[in-house]
Amino acid sequence: MKSPSLSSCILLAGVSAALCFAPDVGASSLQRSIAINLGEREGLIETETSLVWNQALGILHPPLEVTGIQQDIMDPAETRSFDLGSGSHGAFVPSRYQEFSDGGDLSGNIIRLNTADFPELLVTEFFLQEGWTLEPLGSEPLIIRSLSSIVVEGVIHCVGEPGQDQDASSPQQVALGGRGRCGGGQGGSGGTVDVGNVQVIAAEAGEVGGANVTGGGGAPDRGPTGGVGGGGGGAYSQALEDASDGIHPDLLPGVGERGASFQDDAFEVLGAGSGGGGGSGFGASSGAGGGGGGGLVKLFAAGDIRISPTGAVLVRGGNGGGLAGLSGGGGGGGGGGSALLFAGGRIWLDGPRLFPAEPYAVSAERGQGGVSSGGDGGRGALGRTWLTDSTGVPGGTESEEPISVLADPGRVAFATGTFLARLSGPSLHTSFPKDIRVRVYDSQSPAGLLTPPEVITQTDTLGGQLDLQLELLNSDPIAATVIGQIHVDYELFRLEEAEFISSCGHVDRASLEPASPQLLRVQQGILILLFVSPLILCGTLRFYVFTTSIPRQTGT
Repeated sequence: MKSPSLSSCILLAGVSAALCFAPDVGASSLQRSIAINLGEREGLIETETSLVWNQALGILHPPLEVTGIQQDIMDPAETRSFDLGSGSHGAFVPSRYQEFSDGGDLSGNIIRLNTADFPELLVTEFFLQEGWTLEPLGSEPLIIRSLSSIVVEGVIHCVGEPGQDQDASSPQQVALGGRGRCGGGQGGSGGTVDVGNVQVIAAEAGEVGGANVTGGGGAPDRGPTGGVGGGGGGAYSQALEDASDGIHPDLLPGVGERGASFQDDAFEVLGAGSGGGGGSGFGASSGAGGGGGGGLVKLFAAGDIRISPTGAVLVRGGNGGGLAGLSGGGGGGGGGGSALLFAGGRIWLDGPRLFPAEPYAVSAERGQGGVSSGGDGGRGALGRTWLTDSTGVPGGTESEEPISVLADPGRVAFATGTFLARLSGPSLHTSFPKDIRVRVYDSQSPAGLLTPPEVITQTDTLGGQLDLQLELLNSDPIAATVIGQIHVDYELFRLEEAEFISSCGHVDRASLEPASPQLLRVQQGILILLFVSPLILCGTLRFYVFTTSIPRQTGT
């Protein structure tokens, strides 16, 4: 047999390569799209924003503020911004009450929120069910920020505790002042006397609830015929309703001094009520303890705040201790606290009231002085409330006490101007995206609107990680421009189907990323191998022909 020539081997190599790559391997693009759900944070990191990323509503929207505030009719209008929080604590709902109560203790249907652990409660929604009481622990105010609504069917209890009564059987037994709650000052303890009617322990003054206010003074000494009442605690009284002095049994000087109050209707100073002073002892009884100051509560909601007929937000001052028939002085009452409620929707104070101990949905009432046959304690100062919503006039048949006395309490609106949100992620799972386009939907429209002209988008990628920058221009304080769902469209390269025939086999269609330099070198190696393999094959055949076509010489 004649062996193949070298030219035949080269020709065979060329034909084999041509057969292997008969369908051209070309580059084209692959369309992809991802949807970013703003109701979740999976795969997204907020690196910078002046917008509110509202997970509960699933949108990015401008911040809220209170506009048109006037403390006096002659004052220029002011604007106050407020924070809705991040919603990082999730939903405050009955199934999760135990997670928010100190030590998981829910005995007595009381949620014991420790304000040291939760200096601000950042929720997606807040629902306090009927029959439950939220009674905070700790010395910090109660601050709740909700990305949607706040519904109070139970009782938010930031009331100062009452002072202890005198001990009829032991004039040396100290009657303690009531504990302040949610930032309120503690009441002063009562004084004691010995068997000779000489004061052994002086009555204490109440503690302050904040700047520019003072606690009620402790009774300085006993009177000639009875103890002396402690003074009432000061507060941020809207109507400058001062605390009262304690009462001397013989109407003589030397009573517990009233606490100082401060009028601050617009909550420029964030403080609570001060404690009442303790009464002095006399004869067979010690003086009574002063009442604790009412607390500071701030409720902020993107949506509605609703207080049902069974619900209440209470920041009252505690009553002073005292017992009629005993000669020790009564304790002073604690000052009323402060309640601030802002809602992006409406505030509803539903009635008629079904909570018999409290006729008001929101109350910052003063604590009353303790009654004694010696001398009564003075009452605390009245606290303050400020409730406003998108209308500026809270709805419902009931109201707060005291009613806000601002000339104009303002109304809640969206801030106007230009706002920025920069989000990082999620990964596009490719290092080579191209033609990135961002579509923004306004979720307030039922059909969803493509990117409105008020939203400008910029994108960048690094290693396939999306860096998205959104710039929103809002000019409407009522129907604001918001950003709903975001779609990111992009393209990436792929290799077309390559159909290998003859001895090359078959490769299925696959979508691949563009080849890296390392991959290109591998592909080049494969091409060379495919080209030279026929030559190797030809050499093998040639050798086989040469060794088998010559008859072997053998003997006869």
